[in-house]
Amino acid sequence: MKKYMHLFLLVLLVYTANSQIYFSERYNYGNFLSMDFSHTLLQIEDGYIVPGGYGYRDSLYNRGGLIKIDRYGNELIKKQIVFQYEGSDICRQQGSFMFDEDSTGFYSVGMKRKYNIPNPVGVADYGMIFKFDLNLDTLWTISIGDKEGTIDSTYIFEHCDLLPNNELIIAGHVVIEGSNSKAMLLKTDSLGHELWRKYFSSGPYNMGINVISTPDGGFVLSAWKWTFGPQPLSRPYLIKTDSLGNEVWRKYFGSIWGNEAMYIVNSADNTIVGGYSYSDTMDHDISYNQDAIVKMTYDGTLLWEKKYGEPTYFKFNSSVNVNSEGRIVVAGYVYGTFPQRLGYMLNVSPEGDSLWYREYEEVWGVNSNNYLYGVIPTDDGGYAAAGMVHPNGNQDLWVLKVDSLGCESFDYCWTSIPGVISVEKPGELQVFPNPATGSCTIAIPKENQFEAYTLFIYNLMGAKMEEIVVPSGEIQVVLNLSGYVPGLYSVVSTYQGSITGRGKFVVY
Repeated sequence: MKKYMHLFLLVLLVYTANSQIYFSERYNYGNFLSMDFSHTLLQIEDGYIVPGGYGYRDSLYNRGGLIKIDRYGNELIKKQIVFQYEGSDICRQQGSFMFDEDSTGFYSVGMKRKYNIPNPVGVADYGMIFKFDLNLDTLWTISIGDKEGTIDSTYIFEHCDLLPNNELIIAGHVVIEGSNSKAMLLKTDSLGHELWRKYFSSGPYNMGINVISTPDGGFVLSAWKWTFGPQPLSRPYLIKTDSLGNEVWRKYFGSIWGNEAMYIVNSADNTIVGGYSYSDTMDHDISYNQDAIVKMTYDGTLLWEKKYGEPTYFKFNSSVNVNSEGRIVVAGYVYGTFPQRLGYMLNVSPEGDSLWYREYEEVWGVNSNNYLYGVIPTDDGGYAAAGMVHPNGNQDLWVLKVDSLGCESFDYCWTSIPGVISVEKPGELQVFPNPATGSCTIAIPKENQFEAYTLFIYNLMGAKMEEIVVPSGEIQVVLNLSGYVPGLYSVVSTYQGSITGRGKFVVY
């Protein structure tokens, strides 16, 4: 018995240091009056780097900012990027902040706006490339744009991907003389010097959203087209290019109106995953949206496209990502009780089956707004997302860390049962014997004996070991542990989308 107790205490100590972590925190790049935002974050060995921008209500300028936080959300380093008579921001889309090839610094892209002083009029917007060292100090910046004038071409870099030898492929767009706009791909060397540039369009107004590199040395650009009017027409589309940016194929998605931009990412199974807000319902300029996710091959073959939930007033998908198991997560924001906005995440299997959907609030009350923009899988099996909240106090940068089921803490989880939004405290699952070897038994707390339950088993790092559907009427499950290595495991029971119980057990 003493041996088992020592094992349990040892594993519990390791679990405390390595188990899934939760936090929801607000930050400022400037001071408590600054209006802060972020579209992405990057996990590093000892925490996260959260890049973005900030401004003040009495100023024309947006400034860039960087914050480093530890694994528990505590602020460690804060840096500001300020240009005289110029405004800038970085990381306009998810994934635009990344280690260089040698992990000795970071690349990012964004934009810079130059003003005439003392009569501030926008002169020109330039695409910007930034290089930072490991302390988040700026090593160099470079701006790319062709001309200057009172009304001039606007260059905006939205996203970048790192290529061999620290070359960069950049997605963005150019607005020409204040009128039509074109999506853009631009390739640079490791010092930000332009190698080539290509433009793409489908109608008068286009944006380049993000870009991924492909195994054949080419690229896939996600672009978005729209027109103005009482019922705006808008659609996302993808363009596959060769290594020099020459178009190979093009695919359109969505209906003819109200669809938002698609965000794309490479998946470990050698496919492309994309997420966007689909709409085929418009009330004048108001859209009703659903999350839509697509999976396709690099030759443009669509493997599947699925839509989730009911059309919802002004629901916007802001990012997509894939974890090491191929599970897909999207993040965005949606109107709750008007006019509040709530952040949300949706998690689906590699085959596109919905696993869970959660909504999140950091601030409450009239006109409270909670936006999630960029989401990443984390090394403990959970997810982290960056965005902003306002106006409860001020507009602040918001970083949210949840577990593998999207829960905000071990005890509380937002649950979605049709017609009901509730916070439920799961009960403790009974597992015996504990510690166990060979097998153990899990008791199921069933509120409804006529419906199936689902059990999820996770290892120490939050990776899912098993997913077991418990038939109606069963009140116990015998778990075969023959394939389990010694250590601590957690078990979660779910019913109708709600987490109903949690427990831990030790295998020795």
